[in-house]
Amino acid sequence: MWVGQAAICSFTCICALVHALQAQTHDSSNINRSLPDSLHVQPHQTLSDANGFSDISFERFLNTYFWRARATYFHTFGDWQLSASENFTSNLAEFLSTASERAVRDENQFQAEAKKRWSQTWGVQVQVSNFLLSDSRSLFRNDAQANALTTGVFYTPWTWLLLETRLGAKAEQQLGQPSSGLTYAVRAELDSLAFGNFLFATNARLSEEFLQPRHNQLLNAQAALRQTYGRTAALFFLGGFERAQRDFFSNVFIANAPEGFTTTVERRTERNLYTVDSLTYQADERLSAAARFELRYRTITRENSQQFLDITRNLYDNEITQQRLSTFLGATYQTASLNLALSFLYQQQAENYRPINALQNLPEAQRLERLRDNALEAASLAFSLGWAIQNADALTLNRFSVQYQMRGFRFDTPSAENNDDRDEVSYFLAVSDSVRVSDFLGLSLTAIGVWSRNVFIFRQQSANSTDNFILRFSPAAVWQVCKGFRNYAEFGVLANYTVYPFETPLQVRSFSFRQFSVVDSAEVFLSKHFFIKFLYDQRIYERGELFWGEFAERPLNSFNDRLVHFELWLQTDVLTTALGVKAFLRQQFGFLNAEKFLQQEVLYIGPTAQVQYRAQNAEFEARGWYQVEQINGAVQRIIPNLILAVQFSW
Repeated sequence: MWVGQAAICSFTCICALVHALQAQTHDSSNINRSLPDSLHVQPHQTLSDANGFSDISFERFLNTYFWRARATYFHTFGDWQLSASENFTSNLAEFLSTASERAVRDENQFQAEAKKRWSQTWGVQVQVSNFLLSDSRSLFRNDAQANALTTGVFYTPWTWLLLETRLGAKAEQQLGQPSSGLTYAVRAELDSLAFGNFLFATNARLSEEFLQPRHNQLLNAQAALRQTYGRTAALFFLGGFERAQRDFFSNVFIANAPEGFTTTVERRTERNLYTVDSLTYQADERLSAAARFELRYRTITRENSQQFLDITRNLYDNEITQQRLSTFLGATYQTASLNLALSFLYQQQAENYRPINALQNLPEAQRLERLRDNALEAASLAFSLGWAIQNADALTLNRFSVQYQMRGFRFDTPSAENNDDRDEVSYFLAVSDSVRVSDFLGLSLTAIGVWSRNVFIFRQQSANSTDNFILRFSPAAVWQVCKGFRNYAEFGVLANYTVYPFETPLQVRSFSFRQFSVVDSAEVFLSKHFFIKFLYDQRIYERGELFWGEFAERPLNSFNDRLVHFELWLQTDVLTTALGVKAFLRQQFGFLNAEKFLQQEVLYIGPTAQVQYRAQNAEFEARGWYQVEQINGAVQRIIPNLILAVQFSW
């Protein structure tokens, strides 16, 4: 715990220095100029050029509560630079079944850093950090905390080279098990070194945490090379390697562990070797093409410190080897009125599993791991067309677009005991057309069609093969009368059919879903600052059993949802307010001998309000809906939904 005390003392000293030197003239433009983004606390985008920013919010939605608070601070005085960040979140959910039953999750992250330059090339830095996690749910890792204090030096002999080293201490606690020890990190970065038409960059990092009995390690290195050919073409090559080892406590095996055994140290080691290469070519102002190639070799090892010769206990002792290939080809042709695009994507991946440690020679463990071996392939071809007609004033009078995609997918399992092999193919087509009839009226029509087929190869699962058909039509209109009235209306028809070709007449699995929707939104501008908003949204949808051969259905249930929202708005340069009323009605219907009857009627109704105030360095917002719930005409509960948020800088 001495690390946490040292971190608090260090931050207190830093804050005292800040307040003592607050009146000094400083230049914040040089903050973090020597370190890459991944090595310092990023200042948040503030409302002004101030040094600090805070964002605090509270939200209640139904029976769930959310608290969020974050703050960032950066300051420069003399040769010292200070940055700090704080991020706190808390979620609480109350369950209706038991008033006393709750789920609470709290998380807090704090980090502060101070830097001082000795010269133009040398500098020193100190960093403290704190992390807290508490979760009332019964999870494997629902209670953790960590405190760290590090110090180091950095060296920048040239603007394109950075060398950095850090040494520190860290203390953690997981599941009530403490661990602490020394940490170190070494980093080198060469950025944007140019020679001829080449641009080269590379970086490497090594860090370790010796937290007895845990050991964490991170090693990564990558290099990138970019070659340009005037303004017409560019080649990009990227290659890298990463090894990450993470140890953590777990109580997975406590139930069956020997007497006196309390926790297990689980270790996850991941190795990643990859290359990403691309080529871009610009033939002229209208025609361009691109190609991309990616290859990755990845291994993941999961193991625990306790070894049992019982296969039911070693859930994590295995190794996964993954090989992944991805390629992309694309071309675009663009003019003032025409836009064409064509692309092809191909992906391939293979995964192999094997047991390790105590179970590596156990035939049953080998068999279970081989069941998970798989290989997949996916390929897609996409085409898009956009065509626009404009008048002499460059206003679009007509816009027509077509989008098409064809995709294939194959999943194979080498094991003869695994019958999950399947092939999938899907087609997507969307056509839309919009017309500007006049300065006050515009019309549009969109049609979407999707067909997908999923076929299981082996007869054991052939009954799970499916065909899915989706059709949607949605005409819409937008019109306005002078500058005082604006309206948008949209109608939609949706049909979704899922078909099981090998189902039996006595066991119908195919089903249909159909929906009709209408949305009407209007705005009435009463004056410069006052206007009215109105929204009406209705959706009528039905689900039923589908008899594809006869193209008939047996309805199971249907719903009629209606939403009405009316608001009066006041808007000025600094203040925005709205008062209104909101109602949502859902009617659920059932069917008995083809007769439709009302099963339940749920109504949510109540007033709504919104206030937003903007000052020079602050912003306040409050939104709420006082929601009264009625079921079949009887009031069940009252739910005040509320959002409060404040942002300010200093």
